[in-house]
Amino acid sequence: MPQRIEYFCHDIPDKGYYYPVRLNDTYGLLIAASFPNNKTRHPTNSIAQLKKQIEAKLKDSSGKIQTGNLGQTWLVLAELANNKNPEEIAEQCCEKLNLGFDWEKDL
Repeated sequence: MPQRIEYFCHDIPDKGYYYPVRLNDTYGLLIAASFPNNKTRHPTNSIAQLKKQIEAKLKDSSGKIQTGNLGQTWLVLAELANNKNPEEIAEQCCEKLNLGFDWEKDL
C-alpha cells in the first residue's frame, strides 16, 4: 500500500488531504479538510457542503462513491460562541451530514 498524501486542490475551503491507512488487516482512508484558521463564523450547513466536496473526490469512474464495509467516523472540531449550545450544534451537524441518526433515539 503506497504511503502517500494526496492534497486536495483549491476546491476545499482551505486545506485538505486524503491518506491511505492500514490497521492490521483493515484498510482505510483518512480524509482531513478544514476552513481557514480565523474567526470567521461558518453556519452548520457548511459541513454539508464540505462533505459534498469530499464525496466528489471519492467517486469512481462510474460516478459511484467508494464506501467501506466497517463504517465511517466524522470528527468535527469547532470553536463555539459563548452563547451557543454545544449539544444543539452537534445535533445540527449530524443532521447536515445526513448520517441517518435519530438524535433522540440513537445518541
